[in-house]
Amino acid sequence: MARLLTWYAAVVLVLAGVRVGLPAVRPEAVGAVGAISIAAIELGVRRLRPQRSRAWHCLALAIGVLGVGDVLALREEATTALYPSAADVATVVGYLVLSVALFWLGRPSPYRDETSLIDAIGLTLAGSLVVWLVVIRPAVEGQHLTASGRVTAIAALLGYVAVLAATVRLVLGWRRNAAVILICTALVGFLASEFFHGHQIVRATAPLSSTTDFGFFALAAICGAAALTRSMRNVAGPAARRHSLTPWRLALIALGLLVAPAALMIEAARGRAERGFSIAAVAALVSFLVLLRLSMSGRAFQERAAREHAARVASQAMVSAVTLSDVVAGTRAALRPLRARHGAIDVAAVERSAVTYPPDQVVATVPDDHAEFVTPLSGSDVALVFSGPARKLTVLTDLLRSLAEQAAVTLQRIGLAEMAGAEERERYFRTLVTTSTDAIIISRDRRVEYATPSAETIFGRDVLGANFDDIVRPADPENASPQWPEVVDTAEGVIRRAGGDVTVVLHRRDLTRDPTVRGVVTTLRDVTEERELRRDLAYRASHDELTGMVNARAWGEALTSETDRRRGPGSAVAVIFIDIDDFKRINDDHGHPTGDQVLAEVAHRIQQSLRSGDVAARVGGDEFAILLHGLPHVDDARVVAQRIAEALSRPVRVDEREIEANASIGLAYSEGQERIESLVRQADTALYAAKEQGKGRWTEFDGTQWAPSSRAVRGSTG
Repeated sequence: MARLLTWYAAVVLVLAGVRVGLPAVRPEAVGAVGAISIAAIELGVRRLRPQRSRAWHCLALAIGVLGVGDVLALREEATTALYPSAADVATVVGYLVLSVALFWLGRPSPYRDETSLIDAIGLTLAGSLVVWLVVIRPAVEGQHLTASGRVTAIAALLGYVAVLAATVRLVLGWRRNAAVILICTALVGFLASEFFHGHQIVRATAPLSSTTDFGFFALAAICGAAALTRSMRNVAGPAARRHSLTPWRLALIALGLLVAPAALMIEAARGRAERGFSIAAVAALVSFLVLLRLSMSGRAFQERAAREHAARVASQAMVSAVTLSDVVAGTRAALRPLRARHGAIDVAAVERSAVTYPPDQVVATVPDDHAEFVTPLSGSDVALVFSGPARKLTVLTDLLRSLAEQAAVTLQRIGLAEMAGAEERERYFRTLVTTSTDAIIISRDRRVEYATPSAETIFGRDVLGANFDDIVRPADPENASPQWPEVVDTAEGVIRRAGGDVTVVLHRRDLTRDPTVRGVVTTLRDVTEERELRRDLAYRASHDELTGMVNARAWGEALTSETDRRRGPGSAVAVIFIDIDDFKRINDDHGHPTGDQVLAEVAHRIQQSLRSGDVAARVGGDEFAILLHGLPHVDDARVVAQRIAEALSRPVRVDEREIEANASIGLAYSEGQERIESLVRQADTALYAAKEQGKGRWTEFDGTQWAPSSRAVRGSTG
């Protein structure tokens, strides 16, 4: 096939030279490249016998129909043929046939990928909006197109959108396959060429330019080359199942999400928004799809957490397993929590010689979507057979392999325990445990008698002979069990180290009465990174990313806490609201990135003006709120308000520019008589009064100000 591909490339290059150098025979060159592309596809199908060969035949048919359309269009170039012509009709039919071929090739195998489908629909809607606004709507509204021309234009839109959707689906279901990469590259060029060609037609500009047939020429040539590569056999092979938002996919989703707002901004900039409804409808649909996509990613994260829990359950069960039945029971117990999400999945142990299915593959056994997954256990003559819904087995393949590996290690441990001779057992046992990243410690009378090599990595030193209570402390001493660490399991502990504390999860089993151990076995797993990730997520949930202040949600919780705290003999408290004056003008004049820098600097100055223990929050776009408590006198609150006003009166310097960012400030103070909800409303009223008095100042609530009833009160105590 390599020699055929070389000859094919040479012929295509010759035809490309003819197309560029001899305009008189350009239609013949375009028709010839279409013909040899069809021949290459049919030859590739005959010799390589790919999956979904009928889809390749359909692709060849689409190239033939599109080729006829381009040849007719080039021959009509010298005439004054009106739109639509026979070439335009052929192109519309070619679109439809091409979309069928691409959907056929890009259909995921063996199971569908819902996330890629949702992403494809969103991006297709965004692309369709652009085509509608730039090409089709002007064509439908144009005076130079006849009724049949408008119908053809709309049909062309539908066909183009179908090809676009199939292309996006193929790209998002990306497979590391040379033929797929070639086809996707050709489709991108073809869609771009057809877009500009359609724009040229509806604008009734000059006749077809020299680049009109470029898209088809590239499509035909590259698809023919793809059909002559050996990778075309597996174009329909299974793609990786992706719920995670990889950077390139996140960029595509963001692009699709921004198309409608960008179109609306362009419409508004032109002084009219006649297409506002259609743009808003697309924006709403794409936004809904993005939210649905994020929801699915969240569910996928929960499923991963469930699988990790299953692995931990299996690990605990394998510690006490002493027979093959115990191993199977432990594996079955690990799969039990997954029943709610993935249905019933059973496991059984069989002799490896009795297995007739290929290992490590999901094999359907009956037509009702039931399948089996067989994985041999290394180091033994046993294989585990997992049975359940075929699709769920495919999703859980990695977990099932992990469980099988744990079972294999456990069976090896059981076999070693049955071997005669303590010295031989010790040698094999060390081989097993020294490869584990978890630390295993055996203690007698709380003194460490044995520790695996990984213990030195976790503790940072040799712990033999150390008192267990001294080297592992409870993570939460106040709520720790009085019997720590004797009766703990899956509890968290902390290891103090010079380079930083290490958080571990403990699993303890008292084997003092076991004559082979005569001690307490403790397994420690390092979960420091996991706990740091949880703390980081908690911080992000309660803080504003731009300013580092607490967000509106945390502000409401702070007000609730203050309400509870002030139920006893109260101390003075004050609420301050801050609103940057004319912030919209800053965004309009200098741009949103500059506006963000102004907000960050304002937040910094506010925090610098506060006392330790005061709560500062960003509760809106350019709105901030402050909670002051433990105030001896109202003058202390006034001093803070004045300090903030003076700090914000100074211009903000951004990229060698000084930007005025004055703010209006409202202050409300109470010595405990007012409810916190009333104090919040009073501060909001004082802020409104400050704006009415000329902005750039602070005002204290004195009971005489008034704010409109429609004005929203910032913050909430729940």
